[in-house]
Amino acid sequence: MVSMAVLEHYEVGLMENDFPLNLRDYFASAAMQGMLANPNLENTSAFDIADWAYYQADAMIEARKANEVS
Repeated sequence: MVSMAVLEHYEVGLMENDFPLNLRDYFASAAMQGMLANPNLENTSAFDIADWAYYQADAMIEARKANEVS
């Protein structure tokens, strides 16, 4: 598992940085994976799923900011 410190300060790459991910992408991919694990997911487009995943990622980033200690 990749530590959050690494994700915050560096781009995480797959296959030697051919496909860099930032923290928002990482959170969105986790949200999407969770949603796609739902066996009752029907009649939902890939675009709607992607939009929802990034909505969740943005919410997670905002929650992290709200909980930061100055």
